Amino acid sequence: MAKKVIIFKIGEGSFDIGFPFSLRLSHDETRELLVETEGKLPPAPNLYKSYIDWQCSYRNLANCLRLGANQTQVTNVAIDECLGYINALEINLNQWLQDSLVQSVLFDLFPHLDQQDLIRFVIQTADVRLWQLPWYLWDVWQRYPHTEFALSKPNCQKPSRSSDINTKGKVRILAILGDRVV
Repeated sequence: MAKKVIIFKIGEGSFDIGFPFSLRLSHDETRELLVETEGKLPPAPNLYKSYIDWQCSYRNLANCLRLGANQTQVTNVAIDECLGYINALEINLNQWLQDSLVQSVLFDLFPHLDQQDLIRFVIQTADVRLWQLPWYLWDVWQRYPHTEFALSKPNCQKPSRSSDINTKGKVRILAILGDRVV
């Protein structure tokens, strides 16, 4: 079982005209480059709209559940609607990524990947809308169950670790999130 890193760097573009991208596959430990190739994501004007529709439906669902419902009130309509939107989003995402130009680039990767590999798939882009997409729904990753996804800006550096930080014995809590007290 090898550890591999795939850097999926997406350049400037839009859902109306498409996005240029590059793929870089390397071993995680040695950083040995296995494949580097470029391509273009095709236009997909309906993709981001389907994401917005799903988000609105999901937020409405969360609001309905917070308010509670009477025992006689039908509540599964909002859930079915939300599931319909996420299914539409998954279909739109996979249609976008199953374009022949994208698939031809992916064919360069497959000989270097094994189903048991631990794969880190890093999406590098400055476009926040691309960060919001559910990349884990891309059906190509069903063949590789040990894939994890990460988001990154295009030009990033590994942070330097300061030696003067004393973390021994201290617990630091950044945030506690929730909508109710139990």
